[in-house]
Amino acid sequence: MTIFIKALLILLLTFNLSGCVDATQQLIDRITAYITSTYNPSMFENKNGKVFLIDDDEPFTGKMVENYKNGQQKLYIEYINGLISGPWNEWYENGNEKITGVFVEGSGTIKHFDIDGTRTMESHYEKGKLETIKEYSPVGQLLGVAGKLGIPLDTEYKLEATLEGNSKTECKHLAKKFLRHPEQFLDNWAAIKEKHAFKSEHVSLVYNYQNGNICATFPLNNGLLHGGHYLYLPDGVLLKYVRYREGEIYGEFATYIEKAGECYVGSNTSGAAGGRWHGTCNRIND
Repeated sequence: MTIFIKALLILLLTFNLSGCVDATQQLIDRITAYITSTYNPSMFENKNGKVFLIDDDEPFTGKMVENYKNGQQKLYIEYINGLISGPWNEWYENGNEKITGVFVEGSGTIKHFDIDGTRTMESHYEKGKLETIKEYSPVGQLLGVAGKLGIPLDTEYKLEATLEGNSKTECKHLAKKFLRHPEQFLDNWAAIKEKHAFKSEHVSLVYNYQNGNICATFPLNNGLLHGGHYLYLPDGVLLKYVRYREGEIYGEFATYIEKAGECYVGSNTSGAAGGRWHGTCNRIND
């Protein structure tokens, strides 16, 4: 520490006695941060997806660090030119992981965990802006995707129902019934929306097995299938995935072949299949 900085700190501490506690502390924090190249979250503001130090015109380059009162690390993020470039890590006070991910120039995906270590969500960013959110059940099933071709990022409502048993046949019949006659959503949309007082056009219908695992999800936008439809086996294995856009199949699809123990993955554009290949259903779930 230079003699100048020491003298400045002494001056600030003396000035602090006159009653300007908060302003003095902020200046001390700023000088300390400059010396150590680490800054806490209270020193920042976000402008159009980029991070700046308050009252600074240049996008921030450095490390954002925060600790709990017991000394346990709470937050660690690296920035270059205002965008996360490097690790984004957060922890609970007991030391368990809360958020983790690695970014390049503001683009990357973070995984969210509850305090027991179960993954709950994944958030994907592009150039500092949130693009999509994936939500997971406690047993790892993908509940839905918000953003892009999934449920838009405003508000998502869910209607849940439970099947009478844990039969995969029952679940398959349910899915076939809905997907063969998707107009039933549109025909009943006004009544459904009024009955449940929805404030959004985006709703997911979720059907569960009696064991609590999900059977199927049907994302709707104004009564039309729009987003990722998921069909699961009673043990939580993904059986089928189809993406819809305004009522028509669009984008990736996946079908798990139980006898072969593998996943058949491909893509659709306006209902036309193409680019088929054998792969793994994990690329859909993860």
